Amino acid sequence: MSQGRRVALICIDPWTAGHDLRPFNYGVRKIQATLLATPGLDADVHLVESRSRDVDELVDRVEALNPDIVGAAAYVWSFPTFIEAARRLKKTRPDRTIVFGGPSARTEMMDLPVYTSAKGSVDALVLGEGEHVFRDIVALPQRDANTLLSVSGTAVYTSSGFQKVGDSPRVPDLDDLASAYQMGLVPDGVQAHLETFRGCPLACSFCQWGDAEQSTRVFSKDYLVRELTAYRRANLGGAILVDAALNLNPRAFRNLVAAEREVGFLRETALDFELYPSHMTDEHARFLSEVRIGRVGVGLQSYDKEVLRKLQRPFDESRFERVVTDLSRIAPVTIEIIMGLPGDSRASFQRTFDRARKLPAEVRVFHCLALPDALMTRLPEGLFIDFDPVSLMVKSCSGWSADDLREESERLTRLMEEVGGWPYESAWTFPGPATVRREPARERESTFGFEPANKPLAAAIRTALEIGLREATAGAWSLVEATQSAEGVTVEVVTAEGNLTLDLRPATAGIRAYRLVDGVAYSYRPGVTPPSTRTLRTLDAVSTRLRRLIRGIVVGPGDGRVSLPRVGMS
Repeated sequence: MSQGRRVALICIDPWTAGHDLRPFNYGVRKIQATLLATPGLDADVHLVESRSRDVDELVDRVEALNPDIVGAAAYVWSFPTFIEAARRLKKTRPDRTIVFGGPSARTEMMDLPVYTSAKGSVDALVLGEGEHVFRDIVALPQRDANTLLSVSGTAVYTSSGFQKVGDSPRVPDLDDLASAYQMGLVPDGVQAHLETFRGCPLACSFCQWGDAEQSTRVFSKDYLVRELTAYRRANLGGAILVDAALNLNPRAFRNLVAAEREVGFLRETALDFELYPSHMTDEHARFLSEVRIGRVGVGLQSYDKEVLRKLQRPFDESRFERVVTDLSRIAPVTIEIIMGLPGDSRASFQRTFDRARKLPAEVRVFHCLALPDALMTRLPEGLFIDFDPVSLMVKSCSGWSADDLREESERLTRLMEEVGGWPYESAWTFPGPATVRREPARERESTFGFEPANKPLAAAIRTALEIGLREATAGAWSLVEATQSAEGVTVEVVTAEGNLTLDLRPATAGIRAYRLVDGVAYSYRPGVTPPSTRTLRTLDAVSTRLRRLIRGIVVGPGDGRVSLPRVGMS
C-alpha cells in the first residue's frame, strides 16, 4: 500500500431546494477540517463534491488528483456509485487505500449479494464517528491490511472478509473537533449545517439515528458562539440543524439558546430543523419566537399506535396535532410519514395519510427503507421484510404485499400530480393548505398557543424537595430543576444512569401514570436510556418516603398553601 498522504474526500449531494443552493456535505467537511488541523500530519487534502451520480465523471475527477487515499461519504443514494468508482480506482492503482465512512459504510451493506464481488475494492469501513478514525488511518506509516487492523472503530478487508476492529471510539469532548466554518474552509453562500449534539435518545427501529449513549455529549455554548459567528463571517445562505431534532437534548438546546442570544445570527438567517412534538415546551416556543424559521419537519410516520409500539416509536396523538397546528401559525411545517412500515397495512397507512392531509401542513410520504443499523439489522421480532439491495426500498413486509406497495405508490403519484405536489427521490410531497395565515414574529409569543411558562418552585419548597430526594435515595439522586405549571410539577433529577424527568400530577379519574401514591400520579421521561429496574425501585421509594411532601407540593391543601413536613419522613 502507498505511504503517501494525498487525500481525496468524495461526496454526492443530489438534493436540490432552489437554484441557489450549492452542494455541501457536512460530514466530509468535518473530516477535511480534522485532517488540516492535525499538527504534523502533513496531508494534502482535496474535496470532490458533486450532485451527479455519474460514475465516469466522479472517477475522472478523482483520477485527476491521483490520490493515495480516497475517503467516501457513503449514503443510500451514493453507495452504488462509490462501489463502482472504487472498483475502477483500485484497478488503476491497486496500492491506493479506499475507505468508506458514513451511515451506509457497514459490513451488512458489503454482504449484500449485489456488492460482494466489490469487497476487495474497499480497504476499510469507518463504523462510527469518522473524524479521528479517518485521521488515524491517514497517519499510518503504511496502509496494508495488517496495519489497518490497528485502527479501532473500523472493519478492514482481509483474506477472510471484513474484520471488525474494536469498538467505535467517540470524541469525549465535542468541542475538540475542528470546524470547517471556523477555519474558513466553506465557500460563501452555502447553507450552514448546525450541530449541537450527537446521537438520539430515541431508538425507533426504522431509523439509523438512535444512539442514547452518544446523545449525552453536546457542543458547549462557547463553541456554538464561535460557530454562529463563523456563519455570519462566511455570509452563509441559510442554516439547517443536523441534529435528530431541535428539542431532544435539553442541555444542547440551552447552549444553542445562550449562543444565539449572544450572536444573533438566527435572527437574521432562517433555520430549518426537525422537531419532536411530545418534547415541545414553552422554553422551545420562546426560542422560536426569537429566531427566523425556514421549515419545520415533524415526524409522524403513522397514527397506528400498535405499529409505532412495535417499532419503538413514542407517540402522543393529541399533542402532535396541537403542536403542528401551533407551529403552522409561524412557519411552514412538513409532516413526515412512511409508507411500507413493517406491521402497518395499506388501509392503516391511508388513514394516516388522510388524517395528516387535514392538518395545516405540507405532507411528505417516504417509501420505507431497510437501512443498516435500522430495519436491515434491527427488525423487531415477529416481523419480516424484503427489500431492494440497491435502493434499500421495501418490496414487501409484514402487512404489505408487493402488490399493495406498488398500487399505493401509483395512487400517491396520481394524487400528488392532481394537487401540484412534487417527487423527492423515494418520496412524494403534498403541499399544505394555501389558507394558513402566518403571524409576524412580534406576535408569536402571545399567539403561539402553548401554556404559560412553568414557574420555578419557591426557594423553600425546592430546598425541602432537594434534601428529601437526597435522603430518600441515599445520595444517589440529585435535583437539577423543579418547576410548577397549571398541570402539576416537573422535576428533573440526575441518577447514576443519567437524567430522569418526573411529571407529578394530581391523580384524576382515568389518568395514565407509572404509579399513583396519595393522590399524586407519577410519570417519568428518561433523559437518555430507559430506566433500569434499580432506578424504578428508587422511584418507588421516593414516591413512598416523600409522599406527604410531594402531595403538599402537587395537590396542596384547600387554601392553596403548601405545608412543609419534615423531609425523609412518611
